[in-house]
Amino acid sequence: MTVALSTIEAEYVAMSRCAQQMVWTQFWLEEVDIDFVKLEVIKGDSRGGIALTKNTRDHGKIKHIDIHHHYLQDLVWSGDIAFEQVPSADNLADLFIKPLAHDHHIRLLHGLNIG
Repeated sequence: MTVALSTIEAEYVAMSRCAQQMVWTQFWLEEVDIDFVKLEVIKGDSRGGIALTKNTRDHGKIKHIDIHHHYLQDLVWSGDIAFEQVPSADNLADLFIKPLAHDHHIRLLHGLNIG
């Protein structure tokens, strides 16, 4: 368990865990010989978290982040995974984590082909 000391750290840790689960799932699907489409892009709305996957040199306040979360950078640098910034207004995950205005809720439902 990690206790985040900043919003960017929390987003970065969540991105790291997402990437770890994605890689594990892909290895497992290969092992049990199930055909699947390999995902290479994870979308998110954290500009700061995405910036950290590319370069930590100019981010002096993240030195306390556990080294195992920087596995994410290895995946990005090797080209196995990429992160794409999604504007907050278009973030489909907001349906599950935030109260939304009715019109915005309906628009995101349509984005998921639900409604």
